[in-house]
This record gives sequence, C-alpha cells and structure tokens, in this order.
Amino acid sequence: MMQPQQFKILHYNNTGQEQETSIEDIKDGLDKRKLRRKRTRRKIPSVLTKEHLTKLFNAVESPSLGVACMISLFCGLRIAEVSKLQWQDIDLDKRELKVVCGKGSKDRYCNIPEQAVPILTKYKRFCGSQAYLFSSQKGDEPKRPTTISQEYMRALSKAELTIQVAVSKRGTPMYKYSFHTLRHTYATYLLEKGVELIYIQKALGHSDMVTTQIYAHVSNPELRKRIDDAFGGKIHYSDNKAQSKPGKATLMPSQLTLQQATDPLQVLKLRLVSGEIGIDRYHKLARLLRETV
Repeated sequence: MMQPQQFKILHYNNTGQEQETSIEDIKDGLDKRKLRRKRTRRKIPSVLTKEHLTKLFNAVESPSLGVACMISLFCGLRIAEVSKLQWQDIDLDKRELKVVCGKGSKDRYCNIPEQAVPILTKYKRFCGSQAYLFSSQKGDEPKRPTTISQEYMRALSKAELTIQVAVSKRGTPMYKYSFHTLRHTYATYLLEKGVELIYIQKALGHSDMVTTQIYAHVSNPELRKRIDDAFGGKIHYSDNKAQSKPGKATLMPSQLTLQQATDPLQVLKLRLVSGEIGIDRYHKLARLLRETV
C-alpha cells in the first residue's frame, strides 16, 4: 500500500542553514489557543434623552447646525448624508427626502415627520437660491462632515454633554456622544414607540437586520413590561400619601424612605430595591401580607 505523500517546506533555521519541515510538524507546534478567533466587542450605542436634547438645541446658535441636527434626529441620517443634502432631493409636499449615494453607495427615501415641515420651509427661505441645505463658505459646495462635526461638538460642550469615555490609538479623546448619536436616538425612539425592526431597518438603510437588532438591546419596551410584571406590577410614583386598595399596586411617593413608608407592601418594595431582601423572599412575604389583609 502506498504511503501518502508528505509535503515539506524548505526554510532557514536560526543558524542560517537550510532545513526541511513537514506540514504535520508545523501543525503540531502551533498553539491552538492562538488560532481561536478573537471575539469582537458588540458595543451598545449611546442615546440622548429628552433632557439632553433640550440642552443641546438650546446651546445651538447657528441655524444651519440646528436644522442639520433636526434632520439627523427626525430622519435618522448619517452626518455624511446630511452634509450633501440638496433642496432638489427634498419634497415637502410628500414629506420625504432622498438620500443620494449613502453608505454602501445606496440611495434610499426617508420620511419627514410633519413637525419638521414648517422648520424646513422657513429654512428654505433663509437659504435662498443655494443648491445645498448646508453650503460651505464658497457657496457652491456642500459643507464638509468634519466641519459640521466640529460645530456640533462645540454646541455639545456648551450644553455640558462632552463626556470622554476613552482615548484612540492616535491619542485623540473619544466622547460618549457624537453627531451619530442623533441617528441612534432616532432608531431607539422608533423602537420605543412600537415600530417593528423591519421598518427601522428600512428607515436606517441597513442591508442586514443584524445591524438593526443592536437597538433591541438599547430599548425593549416589552422586556421592561415583563420585568415590571415579575416584580408584582408597575410602581406608580406620586406625591399623594393616600394608601391604595388591597391587592393593587401601592402608590409610592417619590424619594420615599423606609422611615416615611407606612404601608407594609411599600416597606417590602423598598427593602427589595435596596438589596436587603431577594426577589424570592419578597414574593413570599408579599403573599403572606395579602393573605392577612
């Protein structure tokens, strides 16, 4: 029976002499742990709250920057897509805009919310006859994305929202919020309002649903509801000190402490939140309390 042919590699050893090594010997000498694929970190995007957005837009002084932020927030556009928008690509009657040559050299249509139409109408009169929504100082060219980003970061700094989270390999600071955060906020807001991921994928121009699914980790209303149900119902915050009826969720005043709590179920919930008791202990004691009422 013929032996299988062994392939050998001719190379030079440490002393400079030629040496033959078989592929089998090379495989045996490899550290399999080094061959494992390095796991890439799946980052969850940051989003801006309503309070953050209020501070941001109050800090914006330039009309063009304000409209640029509004379009990204209301339509989910990337900064490069915002910078090269032309008036001929916007139809205020149909309330839609066309993204020309977006990421991946793809075109797509985006819906314009009704609340943005009056702002864009006034801004169009402000721009006059210029072709681009955001023109450079030359007038006949679009404003560069880096220029918009720099203006945005200055407004972010004025709003006291520049939170540094890391430093890049080049030594430049990296911040929690950027212009792209407006796009993340747009997608998260749609998800919280019950818009299905398939429609969010289309609105964002994602070719792969996996990319869109990252927003399910940012905001999941159904999961939040189930967690509230698991803890015995949603806790309602109120300044009213009136006690609730037995068997229903107790009204818990804001900033309530154990010393202020009068209802036994309130005390149990506060002990649970503080970590004094576990969830199993909480349910057991809550059941005993309801049976004695």
